[in-house]
Amino acid sequence: MLLTAYALALFTSSSQTGLASITTPEVAQVVSWLPPDTETLVVAAEPGYTGATKEGSKLASDVRSLACMAFSNQEGDPLPLSYRFIVDGSKNYRFPKDLGIGTWEGCAIVALQDGQRATIEQRLKKSADHTAQLAGHFTYVFQTKETEYQASWKKYICFDGPYMICAVDKNSFLQVLDRKVHPHSDRALPDSLEEWKYPEAGTAFFAIRKFTAPYAQLNGITNMGDAKMDGLAVWLSKDRKALNVISIADGSQAFQGDKNFWQGFLKQEGWKHSVDVTAVDSRTTRIVLDAQGDHSERPLFILMAMLGHPIFV
Repeated sequence: MLLTAYALALFTSSSQTGLASITTPEVAQVVSWLPPDTETLVVAAEPGYTGATKEGSKLASDVRSLACMAFSNQEGDPLPLSYRFIVDGSKNYRFPKDLGIGTWEGCAIVALQDGQRATIEQRLKKSADHTAQLAGHFTYVFQTKETEYQASWKKYICFDGPYMICAVDKNSFLQVLDRKVHPHSDRALPDSLEEWKYPEAGTAFFAIRKFTAPYAQLNGITNMGDAKMDGLAVWLSKDRKALNVISIADGSQAFQGDKNFWQGFLKQEGWKHSVDVTAVDSRTTRIVLDAQGDHSERPLFILMAMLGHPIFV
């Protein structure tokens, strides 16, 4: 009987694909709470601290800041906290009026380290514009002020068990709270997507994006000619030496566009570390960055744009 159970466990494990083959069951469960039309998923899958990215720090450490967009201030600094993991989902990206960062919809779920909630709530009580009861949860509400470069929008933060739930729009916030209580089978970014073939099992950081038709062409950012972006997969190698990006696009100029964009922009911005660009097939390009390279803000600037949060300066 024990032998049969053991064999079944091995078969179940080896037959897993997609999200379940990359990360833990708890992370996978939290991903299922995201709205099903989520376009971009970003996961910081190992414990860490959300201290602000420092000039000259390494890409392997700083890439996790991409999971903190939903609870960062207008200067891009996230709420300081220690976490076990972070799951962030976003969609419906809108360019800014002129300069600055655009707006979007989405939600981040932060699995907090023990003992964090009291300290975080002290900060929230001091800075929240007001509080509300939403879906049975005591919620801190923040009204982001409109500036010359950024539209006004609201943020919502509540606590549910060991999780802090942070959203940049009310609908995403309510959907996550509902799907947490009432599980749904229509998961965001399903395992059938080809982007899931690439991330390494056990990675500390990964991201998946499936481009929607209105946002499929990023020529204003990438100068990729006739290429139409279809999807992205991003992950940190387990040895933390490489940050891998898979770019999937249709169009005869896709590969050359990727090569010019990544190598050209990073060189122009002073990135002095390796960036290798190779063709996987006719529509797939692999970009490998030195994850131990410093001045991580250069490649992070590109990754923010590709994952839906371009900054225009």
